Amino acid sequence: MTLFFPLMFEGHDVQPERNKRFEGKRDPIVCRFLCGVFPTFENSASFTKGFVSFPFCRFYELLVFPIFFFQPGRIRAVGIVGIERKLEEKRKETDKNISEAFEDLSKLMIKAKEMVELSKSIANKIKEKQGDVTEDETIRFKSYLLSMGIANPVTRETYGSGTQYHMQLAKQLAGILQAPLEERGGIMSLTEVYCLVNRARGMELLSPEDLVNACKMLEGLKLPVRLRVFDSGVMVIELQTHKEEEMVASALETVSERGSLTSEEFAKLVGMSVLLAKERLLLAEKMGHLCRDDSVEGLRFYPNLFMTQN
Repeated sequence: MTLFFPLMFEGHDVQPERNKRFEGKRDPIVCRFLCGVFPTFENSASFTKGFVSFPFCRFYELLVFPIFFFQPGRIRAVGIVGIERKLEEKRKETDKNISEAFEDLSKLMIKAKEMVELSKSIANKIKEKQGDVTEDETIRFKSYLLSMGIANPVTRETYGSGTQYHMQLAKQLAGILQAPLEERGGIMSLTEVYCLVNRARGMELLSPEDLVNACKMLEGLKLPVRLRVFDSGVMVIELQTHKEEEMVASALETVSERGSLTSEEFAKLVGMSVLLAKERLLLAEKMGHLCRDDSVEGLRFYPNLFMTQN
């Protein structure tokens, strides 16, 4: 082991007659310690203590600047060089982690496509052996496929990027959305639809533009769901059987029971989003069944007594 220290020191000899040699002097010295001559110093304090134990001088000031501490198989840098080296090592480790993460993502995408192909194969076998498979088994298989997502999502690779693609996508959307719409009172915002559909499609994600274009074709294809745009510009998907008059009558009944309601209060009572609740109240107001009080406390709706009393 070899230890290099450039030293700047100011000292006085223990023997008074030698003090004159050190007065006013400040000389740089390089000390080289060889293994076996001096013991290992754990830190600068032990080094100073060991060094001043020599009989020829005593130190009042000692400035130590270590350059390198050499050990077998290991080099440790200090100062700015050491900091830069640590930053470089951290950057390399980060790059390695990112590369490994993307490799795992690629493997996941490959496996997801394999699972889609498997589910498609199972669906085809169910169709081919319709007589041999019981109804309960068919329902069980379909539930497994639904838990995995859409078995055969419509993609641009299959149907191109034109009208045919959006038509096939619209048909698939109608099949996916009918049950969730019935559970949610017959209406869903387009944002909810977007999240629901992409969650079911897995790796074959759908863009917002493609979703809107496909939804615009729903009504023209005579499908059980349709796109509706409110006066405020809010887009929703609703069932064809969803009646506007029934929706307004339900809103009027709820507001009349409570005396008055805000959009937030109405949303909690009927179990829907605040956005859809506000649109329903605005529609009832447009048809003359409700009136509003717009104050610093917010927008509050009341029954329109001019329509209900003589």
